Amino acid sequence: MTRKPPPTTPHAWRPGRFMVITAHPDDSEFGPAGTAATWIDAGSVGRLVVCTSGDQGADDPATDPLALAALRESEQRAAAAIIGYDDVVFLHQPDGALANELPLRELLVREIRTFRPDAVLATDPEVVFYRDGGINHADHRAAGIAAVDAVYPAARNAMTFPWLARDGLGP
Repeated sequence: MTRKPPPTTPHAWRPGRFMVITAHPDDSEFGPAGTAATWIDAGSVGRLVVCTSGDQGADDPATDPLALAALRESEQRAAAAIIGYDDVVFLHQPDGALANELPLRELLVREIRTFRPDAVLATDPEVVFYRDGGINHADHRAAGIAAVDAVYPAARNAMTFPWLARDGLGP
């Protein structure tokens, strides 16, 4: 099979509205922040949705998780302001125990139906081992697959979380 060479110029498409869904504060800066900033600078409206507050993201077991969560949320808001997101939403799910289950998907569907993005960016949930030897965090994989499942079929189906549709958040 012959591979098609990569394009020599980047494509010009960009969404009018886009959403970035991550597991933890600072995950977007390790991922799509450059794309997000470029799109926002070109006129797109971007929103960041963070599933946890990062309250388990320290090596010292004496760390106060509430203080750590407040610090990490504050740092994420500052970083998001530099990128230019219109808002940052924290879903306050359990850090280190994120699961692609109905409660998380409902929260994501609510955010998607509220913001109505043209594109959603999330971590690739299928990557476990990176080529450089790193391992993809279980929370990153859970957030990625929950984002996929929230986009399709959940956000487009009025029978999924019908109370959201009855409250004005239809597909």
